[in-house]
Amino acid sequence: MKLVLPFIFLFSGVLCAQNNLVPAAGGGEAPLNLHDEITPEMRAKIMEDIQQNEDYIKTIGKWPATFGQKTSSVSLNFPLAWNDGFSDYGFYGISNYADHNVAFPNVLTDYNCGTRTYDTEGGYNHQGIDYFLWPFYWKMMEDEAVKIVAAAPGMIVGRYDGQFDQNCAFNPGSWNAVYVRHDDGTLAWYGHMKNGSLTDKGLGELVEVGEYLGLVGSSGNSTGPHLHFEVYDAENNLIDPYSGACNAWNATSWWAVQPDYIEPRVNRIMTHDVPPVFNPCPEPETPNEQNTFSPGQTAYFAIYLADVSETDLIHLKIADALGTVFYEWDFYQPLTYYSASYWYWWYTLPDSPQGIWTWEATLDGEVYTHSFQVGEAISVTDKSVTTDRLNAYFSDETLQIMLFANDMSDYKLQVYTPTGQLLHTEQVQAQPGSNVINISTNTWSKGMYIISAEPVFGENHNSLTTKALTY
Repeated sequence: MKLVLPFIFLFSGVLCAQNNLVPAAGGGEAPLNLHDEITPEMRAKIMEDIQQNEDYIKTIGKWPATFGQKTSSVSLNFPLAWNDGFSDYGFYGISNYADHNVAFPNVLTDYNCGTRTYDTEGGYNHQGIDYFLWPFYWKMMEDEAVKIVAAAPGMIVGRYDGQFDQNCAFNPGSWNAVYVRHDDGTLAWYGHMKNGSLTDKGLGELVEVGEYLGLVGSSGNSTGPHLHFEVYDAENNLIDPYSGACNAWNATSWWAVQPDYIEPRVNRIMTHDVPPVFNPCPEPETPNEQNTFSPGQTAYFAIYLADVSETDLIHLKIADALGTVFYEWDFYQPLTYYSASYWYWWYTLPDSPQGIWTWEATLDGEVYTHSFQVGEAISVTDKSVTTDRLNAYFSDETLQIMLFANDMSDYKLQVYTPTGQLLHTEQVQAQPGSNVINISTNTWSKGMYIISAEPVFGENHNSLTTKALTY
């Protein structure tokens, strides 16, 4: 079988693969210092409102007779998820757990006997867990990328909405929130929601585990977009759903599966034409994301991390369109642990080979990949790409491929995603001249696809390179 090489040229000056440590060219800790504070007066008012709401629900006959009768504790699932139409490796970090040490200021003990929490000089010890969006928290909030979901089934016993949701500092305002009472009598608070995003369900209506409750925002006493998640037992005593050596509030974990205290991971791996810009709060960030580059252009290669420390080895690699390593190196985050951080490097791309390249990070055995194109940029509005003998375009829910052959020839036709997922393959017996092949795309999502037409045999057959096409 003949190799598919036309229009792809080897770059004689490719950087040799490196295994030595390479420092980051830029980046650092995520520029977000997330705090919130709920005063004793605010808490008392919330609990008073919930009690009044529950009394009302009982008077209208919506309160189930079984509520509060269970002896076992509720089993919680994670309270955040990607919203419809969004996906990536990760979307959050944890800035604060509950503070189990009542002393203050700066006398800190979380459930694991660490200091991932805070208190204030005024005597506030943080209660609950703060999950913040990462990376590009303000932009993710603006895009409505992450939704708050019910951690357990229950009944809505309180909801506040209509409050400003772009706070950057403490203020006396109220937050947007939903409160859910579970059938064992326990209670969950979901706070700092985005204004106008709350579920349409009202007091006394039931929600299932994983059901939409609202979107992440920065309403109330908040310094940035995050979810404040707080849990109480059936007697309205604060508990910590995480089980640990320094949690004296409850003996066991309330999670269905308790997450690890530290979970090193790559939330996102990206390419940029210039470094990302973290604008002043609350202006959305400018990611400067770029996935199509011209030969000779400088590209920025970035990783966005959560829960990573200076001892976590990250192996990084850039591979060209032929799968040849362009550059690779090992990286340790400098100095210390960060709940969220980002790092980037830049390199000038060669003239060839053109096509789909890969940017890859490996952390704790998990591989994170990102595909980008080097070569002629294909606009989303320009839905066709032509070579001497291969033309293709999308029409409605059909991919139409025109294949030109000099003589009767057999070709292996393939369509796959930039990450290598094969979507369609067939052998085409091409007649001399133009051949039209139609492929249904009614189950495909919008994005970039690679089309390859490769001769099955014969030295004299035309060999066609793979080409990218945007749907």
